[in-house]
Amino acid sequence: MKRSYLIIIVLFFISAVLFGFTQVRDYMANAGSPPEISMDTATIEVPVDVTDEQILAGITATDPEDGDLTDQLLVESFSRFTGRGKRTVTIGVADSQGKVTEVTRNIVYTDYESPKFALTGPLQLPITKCDDPLALLTASDEIDGDISNNIEISSIPAEYGENPGDYEVVFAVSNSAGDKVELPVTVTVYDSKDTQGAPSITLSQYLVNVKKGDKIDPWDYVIAAEYERTSYEREEGGSTLYATNGKTNEDDDVLSLSKGDFNIANTVDWNEEGVYEILYRLEDESDRTGSQRLVVVVN
Repeated sequence: MKRSYLIIIVLFFISAVLFGFTQVRDYMANAGSPPEISMDTATIEVPVDVTDEQILAGITATDPEDGDLTDQLLVESFSRFTGRGKRTVTIGVADSQGKVTEVTRNIVYTDYESPKFALTGPLQLPITKCDDPLALLTASDEIDGDISNNIEISSIPAEYGENPGDYEVVFAVSNSAGDKVELPVTVTVYDSKDTQGAPSITLSQYLVNVKKGDKIDPWDYVIAAEYERTSYEREEGGSTLYATNGKTNEDDDVLSLSKGDFNIANTVDWNEEGVYEILYRLEDESDRTGSQRLVVVVN
């Protein structure tokens, strides 16, 4: 009798264990399922200043235990560009059990423009202070903002700065998406003793970005000059440079410089993307010549 009772107890215990195991197994089978993410489209077009809400539009997330997790979706990371203005974004969601699901979505920027350089002054350096041509440049980007610290010299002549002259230097800058832009320019190294008394030209800008097909008038950027030891400046809204000291000629007209007094070499192809230079030259009566360059980037 006792033996039968013991057997019944053992069988009951085994049944309870099996039942518990089944319940745990079923629970674990459900609890082990990660959330599911659904997208109405795998590729979307967005502006550069895209928000998380725009990236997540048309995406939903559900979980067997937690139900709708759409409001828990997170934009986790952006890839580098897979093509110009194209990249993937990783989107993830976690359920209450800590199970995580991730998907990627392709985004195409509708208004993306590559990083742009700017010059803080002319690409002219005295030979005594020409060691750091990077100081002449800044760069900005629609994605990262100021990326001036990313500028580097990708090509420079080995003999740069040894003697006065023009040197072909290539600067480069990249943004966090991997878009690299190069700027090939001419850097003029000069000896101050050789330029004393020679004409000089001041521009309002030393680098301009234009869209392909657009044109600029190089003369519009000349705002001042030194000529025959006299300073000239352009009057606001005018097209002529006048002597700032009011010095006149024999007809009592204030001395002036016009577009015709300058030799402006413009070889820009306005219909072809690239980096170009417009060379301005001003020669005085003693055959001394001053020059200046305007860098034109056609995008």
